[in-house]
Amino acid sequence: MDREFFLKLTCATYKVADILPQDEEIRNNIKDTATSIAVQLLLYEKEHDGPRIAKEIQQLQEYFNTAKSEQWVNPENFLILEREYDKIIGLFEQPEPISIPVPSVPSLSERQKKIIEILRSKERTQVWELQKVLPEVTKRTLRRDLDDLLQLKLIERQGEWNEVFYRLK
Repeated sequence: MDREFFLKLTCATYKVADILPQDEEIRNNIKDTATSIAVQLLLYEKEHDGPRIAKEIQQLQEYFNTAKSEQWVNPENFLILEREYDKIIGLFEQPEPISIPVPSVPSLSERQKKIIEILRSKERTQVWELQKVLPEVTKRTLRRDLDDLLQLKLIERQGEWNEVFYRLK
């Protein structure tokens, strides 16, 4: 999910809110809450905003339920919106990914452990970037180390030719 997705979801929420009777305050409440959620998602900092965003999404879904129970709109109008907002809440409830601790794999060399550490701090890397961090090691040796890590299924290779990069699995 990215910036464009959040903006499209907010616009879709506005369109459904526009179906509601103009004199109902819930119409503006839905729009205000959707806007607040979008802004927080765009400026998201997990440790601070996750619970607040989830709470606002639950409030938005309460508004949806009120509109459905008052029969102002067809309940199907909210189905996709509810599903997409549920996915966002699910992002905050997912446990942190479990990483394999380097010491638990005794067959790794010090260089390979260093490569794993680099990949933990960076999402992905290329051989030339590793060589900058490990200047005493040749590209060929780095590639052999990376091949060993690939065989151990600790990392994965993506891309082709000069665009090959490595990342943790």
